[in-house]
Amino acid sequence: MASNKVAISEGDVQGLFNDKETLRKFVEGIVQSAVDAEYEKHMGRSRYERGKGRDTHRNGYKDRSIITRVGKIYLRVPQARDGSFSPSVYEKYQRVEKALFLTLVETYRKGVATRKIQAITEELCGDRVPRSTISAWCKKLDSELEEFRERRFDRNYPYVVVDAQVHRVRRNHAIVPEAALVAEGINESGFREVIGVSMGDSESERTWREFFLSLRKRGLQNVRMLVSDDHAGLVNAARMCFQGCQWQRCQFHFKENAKSRVLRRKRSEISRRIMSIWNAFDRKTADLLIREFLQDYGHYGDLCNWLEENIEDCLAVLELPPEHRRRLRTTNGVERMHEEIKRRTIPIRIFPSRESALRMITALWQDIHENWITGRCYADMELLKEWEAKQEVEAEVRDPEGVVL
Repeated sequence: MASNKVAISEGDVQGLFNDKETLRKFVEGIVQSAVDAEYEKHMGRSRYERGKGRDTHRNGYKDRSIITRVGKIYLRVPQARDGSFSPSVYEKYQRVEKALFLTLVETYRKGVATRKIQAITEELCGDRVPRSTISAWCKKLDSELEEFRERRFDRNYPYVVVDAQVHRVRRNHAIVPEAALVAEGINESGFREVIGVSMGDSESERTWREFFLSLRKRGLQNVRMLVSDDHAGLVNAARMCFQGCQWQRCQFHFKENAKSRVLRRKRSEISRRIMSIWNAFDRKTADLLIREFLQDYGHYGDLCNWLEENIEDCLAVLELPPEHRRRLRTTNGVERMHEEIKRRTIPIRIFPSRESALRMITALWQDIHENWITGRCYADMELLKEWEAKQEVEAEVRDPEGVVL
């Protein structure tokens, strides 16, 4: 039988502390001896030893390599003719590889580029793992991420906020901008969820319509209010796919657009006046403030005409409980998360494909989703029920001219 002991000289001992290559060869020798000893035990006799009752025969060697903490080691693995021998070191290595894979996947999900992961594995394992291998490991995430994107909805989402973020993607040997479409839903329990993530060529009406129809197909219904910016394609698609749903135009973007229509010295003043309209308690007060604004700034004809034509879309939120309005009058919540996504994707700069972009962005949004559903309640939905009941009572006592008795 082969011995599992490895002879080592005093010079080799000194080399272990001074030379990484010496340490690698030392570990390689130990592992090779262990494999040989395990093989002889499996065969039941030493090499060239003859005897009866043999179940199988030796069948040469195969060269194998394993990445370890001290670098890549090379082994000559003996083979059995019936294929019955497999070194136990493989099983241990697979456990280590799985742990390494899970660590790398978690690192990837946090937004670390594959080239940086490659540098990390080189430091950990003493050898460079090809980026193609790391990418292949990351692709194993796809089934989990697809399940997250395509999950069925088992509850209603009265409020939905949608927005898009543009990323650069390599396609057909060219670098093109592609939009990552995201939908945030506030469920009937008051918690936020990421209910939709998709990639599209642009923010066209067709792209948004396909996105909204996919949400409907997965069970999204009874949406009371949809919040977004004033993108023509988005608005047209939303009105087609969510008929009867109120649309709330992002007040922040509206205010920024209004400020761009006046001189710089007047922008702070215009901003304060518009904010007073947003903070109105009810629609009657908001209409009064709008009339005062139009009277005071009538000399800004372009601004007043534009505001009178478009501000109606910004006041839908006044039909909600006062406690919910601040969170739903803008898309700032989703855009804040977009900034977090961008911070993590900046190191990548250009995604090699749409699939890789969708994989990374979905993984980041899934982490955000898990934080939301395990965090604090975002909106007290009991207030919505009470508000709706109050509105029904008031509607029942209105006279034919719409005045509350």
